[in-house]
Amino acid sequence: MQRLLAEGYKVAATSRNVTELSKVVGEQSTSFLPLQVNLVNEESVGNALSETIQKFGAIDIVVNNAGYGQLGTLEELNDKEAR
Repeated sequence: MQRLLAEGYKVAATSRNVTELSKVVGEQSTSFLPLQVNLVNEESVGNALSETIQKFGAIDIVVNNAGYGQLGTLEELNDKEAR
């Protein structure tokens, strides 16, 4: 994220905690849009997309860097665990 900003890219980044996300970048930047998003809530995701388009005019690239660890194979999980 910091490298992209240093190279002049506009970056909208999402996290469960926008304060922590802002701390990573440090100073305020017109090229950086930190957004708090709940990935299991479609309205939250939609709002983040709308805010990004409103600020930057478009979205050119999306990188999904979300991760979660779950022990066991997918076949061993119930629907709630998989979601």
